[in-house]
Amino acid sequence: GLKGNTEYFFRVAARNAIGTSPKSPNSKPVTTEVGAPSYPASVFATALGASSIFVKWTSPSVSNGVVQAYEISYVPAANQSATSIATPIQVKLFNATSTKEENDTISGLFSFVDYVVRVRATNSKGN
Repeated sequence: GLKGNTEYFFRVAARNAIGTSPKSPNSKPVTTEVGAPSYPASVFATALGASSIFVKWTSPSVSNGVVQAYEISYVPAANQSATSIATPIQVKLFNATSTKEENDTISGLFSFVDYVVRVRATNSKGN
């Protein structure tokens, strides 16, 4: 398929039983829409204490433009099942345009509770 946020030119030729016509001149440039980024890779979370978690990740392999923010969501693991994704108790936005850091700390958590943490990248198209 075509890549998002990429400029393309098109040429057209007609074909029938007699043969194929010469190709048309290049079209005016057409830029595809920006696509949503892929998920960040290598998400790693570790406890910093009884009620905080350090989360680290790497940029998505497909950014489709500029990653503007990372959405960090978390939910107690006990609320999670194998067949459904629980609604996060909190979603935190991390502004990616103001820093190149790819980590954050989640604090104010329930003490000694296991959490499921997810990180999503966002660009002008969404996430």
